[in-house]
Amino acid sequence: MTDPITIFVAAVIGLLVLAGIIVIAVNASNKARNALADSGQMFPDGAGRPGYEPAPALMTPEEAYLYVHLVQLFDQAAIICPKVRLADVVRPQTLRNKSEWQNTFNRLTRKRLDFVCLRIDDLTTLGVIELDDAGPEQAGNAEHDEFVDSVLNAAGVPISRVQLLAQYDFTVLYNQVMRDFGINPEEATGNAEEATEALDSEL
Repeated sequence: MTDPITIFVAAVIGLLVLAGIIVIAVNASNKARNALADSGQMFPDGAGRPGYEPAPALMTPEEAYLYVHLVQLFDQAAIICPKVRLADVVRPQTLRNKSEWQNTFNRLTRKRLDFVCLRIDDLTTLGVIELDDAGPEQAGNAEHDEFVDSVLNAAGVPISRVQLLAQYDFTVLYNQVMRDFGINPEEATGNAEEATEALDSEL
């Protein structure tokens, strides 16, 4: 007659082996799925159908209109970068543990800034331009705006909030942004006066 203890030990060993096999199988499945994702093929049926598709336009027509004119307006004063992650402009300071740092960083990666202005000489951040749309579909953005403002203020990054409009007085816009960045518009580098005259003449 087989010893009960021997039976019990054999059963435990069997369960451990089974658990190990399951873990190996799951890991192999995950690796295969990740490989398919990296190759652009999410489907294992051999059809080779793409797992990705082009995203819509990076900016709305209103945002694109303003962006094109901002590039001309700031010309030699700054480089304008659209749709930049908040995590690319600021980062968490050293926190109590890696997990807390990672959670804070992940929250930053989920926020996107409308326009980031970079200094031409060293590409450091001069300031951020955020667009405010008065439309009803934007009513839920208050929490986003609050968080972005608090983070940028804490990091000492200037922010200028610009109302999204169909047309602009570019001289007024330039002066507003520069002052929000803590810069005297009259002392700013570039040909802002010529640019604003040219842009205003287009309207």
